[in-house]
Amino acid sequence: MANAHGETGAVSLGDIARRASLPPGRCRELVRIARGAPDGDALELGANVGVSGAYLAAHMAQAGTGRLVTVEGVPDLADAARRTASIVGVEGTMEVVCATFDDALERLEGQWAFIFLDGEHVADPTRRYAEAAQKILMPGGIMVIDDCSEANGLDQIFDEVRDWPCWAKGWGDGRFGVLRKWDARSRVTAELQRVSSP
Repeated sequence: MANAHGETGAVSLGDIARRASLPPGRCRELVRIARGAPDGDALELGANVGVSGAYLAAHMAQAGTGRLVTVEGVPDLADAARRTASIVGVEGTMEVVCATFDDALERLEGQWAFIFLDGEHVADPTRRYAEAAQKILMPGGIMVIDDCSEANGLDQIFDEVRDWPCWAKGWGDGRFGVLRKWDARSRVTAELQRVSSP
């Protein structure tokens, strides 16, 4: 029988972490991007073993800016993410929810300051998650889509999502696709640029 990653046979959590977790440099870059979001709660879809979530939660705990809810559909990985949070000492800031992304997005309430889409890495689900996530992202909030590469077609999905009218700005760095939602300040800036253009 295949596991959640399509493999047969025993696979250790260490193997999964090495293959599927963000490397430390990318985790630090994710935190740098998250610093640009408004104060508030953060959401991660795709906890894996909790590495990137621990980085985000540690930043949020230090800044006192809210909490992280990280969602993982595989129970063993969700348990590993909880252990990671405990080892790092961010279990008070990082809540791990074991659920499908669709179920989590349907049940979540409120507005989120930062959303990190880091699961499945397949075009159609990513488009669907982005559509649901942008509805719960607060004005001025930031959404990051991971693994926006040609190899899996997410570069095209990111280009499509970036064209949605809800975004004030969108950019990519070859790995992360980053989107900032419109807010009143964005609209004023855009209007000033339009008026001052020749």
